[in-house]
Amino acid sequence: MLGKKVTVASDFGWVFRIQGHAWSIFLYDAVSSVGSAAELSSRLSSPVIVYECSDTVGAMGYIYAEGGRVRESLSLVDDEVEFSSELRTLEVAPSQVYQIADAFFREREVYEPGLYREYFFGDGRSVPQLDTGTKRLVGNPGFVLVCDGSETTTIPPLERVDYLVFSP
Repeated sequence: MLGKKVTVASDFGWVFRIQGHAWSIFLYDAVSSVGSAAELSSRLSSPVIVYECSDTVGAMGYIYAEGGRVRESLSLVDDEVEFSSELRTLEVAPSQVYQIADAFFREREVYEPGLYREYFFGDGRSVPQLDTGTKRLVGNPGFVLVCDGSETTTIPPLERVDYLVFSP
């Protein structure tokens, strides 16, 4: 899809893969459109990790599902931790949540570059305003860091990008 124009839908997502990584990333906002992590793992016959992070409110969490069942979940909201696992036994303090999530992802060789749903329609400097029904160019603009008058752009090396429309 990179370099092509698509019509912005009200409910859409992306599937992309970063070069050298085994996992594909499915980026979307509306969970109800695609089902739960357990449902997806069953339909895809593959492990699924659902991950959310908000530095604005200090919340983070992931769900790891395999074979149609949630195998592990971790969440931090308002310094309250919830952890459930069939894979391991851990006592998790709020100060450990990010390190535990990082280790969990690294053990599975998962890399999530911090892209957001509007990223592929953007310029790397800001989150674009999207109007349903308009045509937009799909790109990989990278992240632009401006510091002391100089700019650095970091562009994730993507193998493939697919645009998924769930409703017009």
